[in-house]
Amino acid sequence: MASVFDGDGYRYRLGSLYLRLDDIEGAINTFRWLDVATTNGAREPFHLLAWTLALFRNGEVKDAERMLLKTMLSNTYLLPTLFGEDPKELAGWRGMWGDKNYVTNSPEWLLRLWKIPEITWARSIYYGNLSAQINERFMTIRLIMRLERNIYRLGTLLDEASKLERGDYSSLGN
Repeated sequence: MASVFDGDGYRYRLGSLYLRLDDIEGAINTFRWLDVATTNGAREPFHLLAWTLALFRNGEVKDAERMLLKTMLSNTYLLPTLFGEDPKELAGWRGMWGDKNYVTNSPEWLLRLWKIPEITWARSIYYGNLSAQINERFMTIRLIMRLERNIYRLGTLLDEASKLERGDYSSLGN
């Protein structure tokens, strides 16, 4: 298998570029390939957002919803920005791709891929009950992790946060 390391993350734009060409099949194939080919799957926020859009346009609405929720946790500012809102600053650790500048300094065409009905659908998921539960739990875990000193408890919290990021919501009791 060829190496997918490119140092600058260009590989995460490939699926978006297929979407830009209206090649849904090419986009989905790229997203699925990168998910397997990269360590721990691909979690770059714009990559996840474009994957969400490809799934939605391909009629895989349930999978698109799950991917949208993963996108939400990858960067708390991305979806409000997509909706044309000014995202509020949130406390808590956000990881490598989690800050506001990451969204505001990215190419605008990545957001312009979305059409009004698709944004309306995404907004309904984002402001839904499940999304609120996931986001609240995730942000609470991240805040606790900033203060917790017990290494075993930190490990448990990190495991749960990672599960939420991967789309495992079993800790919510739903």
